[in-house]
Amino acid sequence: MALVVVCRVLTACNLACGFCAFDRRLPGDRTTLDDARLARLIELLAAHPQPALLSWLGGEPLLWRDWPRWSARARSAGLRVSATSNGSTLVSATARAAVIEHLDELTLSLDAPDARHDALRGWPGGALRVLAALRALARERAPAGAALRLRANAVLMRSTIGDFAALCSALADAGVDEICFNLLGGRDRPEFHARESVLPAQFAAFLRELPAIRARLE
Repeated sequence: MALVVVCRVLTACNLACGFCAFDRRLPGDRTTLDDARLARLIELLAAHPQPALLSWLGGEPLLWRDWPRWSARARSAGLRVSATSNGSTLVSATARAAVIEHLDELTLSLDAPDARHDALRGWPGGALRVLAALRALARERAPAGAALRLRANAVLMRSTIGDFAALCSALADAGVDEICFNLLGGRDRPEFHARESVLPAQFAAFLRELPAIRARLE
């Protein structure tokens, strides 16, 4: 089993997600991890006896100008590399080509297949753009001979959990390889959590429906 190490490379973001501590509307300094620490992390993971996946996280890690260079360096040291992104930069063919060239795995965040995602993340048209990016990456990785794994992650919230099956269908149609999810946490933004935390009855219904969703996707 691979060792997965999540590295927060910067705290800047271009979206306004009400549940996130790195919401662009929030005050505070935005920082980027320095080169010396990144170099040391790669050195340590390369020497580790267990195979490692180094995963870039933000903020929005694909806003980090140097992510291709450091991804290439990590892979040359024998590591696999991934990133979790909001997908906002992937309208660009150049950005998608960099993902295909430098990442082994990409996780895109999508909470609903429609305008609810856009409202939750402060990004008009965002859901359609994420699905379009997935379709483009799925189409473009094959000619490049890339083994890029495309994943999607949904944050389960009160206003969206009932349509998780529809979200999964949209993601599967877009060419995603794997879908994961997590319940909304409340540590970063308690006021948002109070409005959008999943209710017990909703979660019980979700668990009852999940085996059938998995069976349909298979």
